[in-house]
Parts: sequence; C-alpha cells; structure tokens
Amino acid sequence: MKVAIGSKNPTKIEAVKQAFGLLLGQEDVEYIAVATESGVSEQPMDDETSLEGARNRAQKALDLTKSDYAVGLEGGQSRVGDNWYTGTAACVINAKGEEGSGFSPRVMTPTTAQQHIAEGKNLSDAISASHGIRDIGKKEGLSGLVTKGVITRVSSSREATVAALAVLL
Repeated sequence: MKVAIGSKNPTKIEAVKQAFGLLLGQEDVEYIAVATESGVSEQPMDDETSLEGARNRAQKALDLTKSDYAVGLEGGQSRVGDNWYTGTAACVINAKGEEGSGFSPRVMTPTTAQQHIAEGKNLSDAISASHGIRDIGKKEGLSGLVTKGVITRVSSSREATVAALAVLL
C-alpha cells in the first residue's frame, strides 16, 4: 500500500505514519512525502479554510503519486467568542476519490500570540515573537507548548488523521 503525505514537515509525516499504523497496521506501507501548497492563506482563520487547505494538499499529493491514500494536514485558527483556538484539519482521499476529514483537539491560543496574529503574523511567527520559540510547527507545536507536551503537534495531527481515515474503512 502507498500513502502519500502532502507535506515534508517531519511532525506531519510522523503523525500520518502513526495514524495509519493504528488503523491499518504497519506492514508493507510505503510513505511518500511530497511538498504541496495548500492553496489557502498562510494562516487559515476558520475551520472551512483549514479543511480546504488540507483537502488541496491531499488531492495534490494523490495526483503526484497515484497512491492508495493521500493525506493533507493544515493547521489553523478558529474563533469561539473572544478567543482563538489552534488546531489541525486533516483530509484523506483514497484512490477511488472518496474523502474523509477530521479535526484535532484544539488549544486556546495564548493572548500574547493572538495579538501578533491580529497584526497579520502567522502562528509560527506569533509564537516566535511572543515566546521566543522559532519554527514551533516543526517541533511540538503550540499544543505541546501550552500543554507541556501532553498534546503535541504529532499527537494532535495523528488524531485528526485517524478521524479522517476511519470513515473510509
């Protein structure tokens, strides 16, 4: 079985491997990571845009690799009341064109980072400015920072991928 991942980000690759391993086992799986563009803004600010970005990444990965499954993951913000929350949307498309989608747990974006995002920065730049951590999206993610490693970028992206893949099985 071939699984394409619409990203070269190591946290996303690991999350997809774990998700497929949990649901389908890990025997005879070839994972192919390909760089794809989301086709949406650098910092999605609602669930619809995050899911659209994930779907675009999955479709592009499928088109490039002709895999059995393709996965797209897109981090984004969503607003509830006066607060912003950070999470990940996942989209899995199989070779028949069937699609599943899911979302990760969300954590509230710290107020200091929310201020930087309101000024037009993406989440990674906002965390760099507010907390002094560079490239957080390739590390533990905001969820890892806020939860002290209990929920990480890998674990939250894995859960979103499990939710997306499960409906196709």
